[in-house]
Amino acid sequence: IGLVIDNVIYDCSQFVKEHPGGEAVIRRYAAKDCSLQFWKFHRECHLVKYGPVLQVGQVVVKVDKADPPPNLPPIIYSNSTFEYDDDW
Repeated sequence: IGLVIDNVIYDCSQFVKEHPGGEAVIRRYAAKDCSLQFWKFHRECHLVKYGPVLQVGQVVVKVDKADPPPNLPPIIYSNSTFEYDDDW
C-alpha cells in the first residue's frame, strides 16, 4: 500500500495494521497523494519516527519542454490580490 506525502512515496503495507487511526484511512488513500489529509491529523514527529523506514521513493514530475506553458491572460495587480484581466 503506497502513499504519497509531500512528494515522498511510503510503503505502508506492513504499517497499515499498526496505524492508530485504523486500516481504512490508509487504504482509502492507497496510491494517492494524501499530504493534505496527513498533515490535518499528524505532526512532523510522526513522519520523523515512521517515515525513514517506510520511505521507498520520490515522485518525479517530468516536464516536457516541447509543450509550451499555457497561454494565460495578463495579471492585474490590485492591493495584495491578483486578478486576471477578463478583457484580454
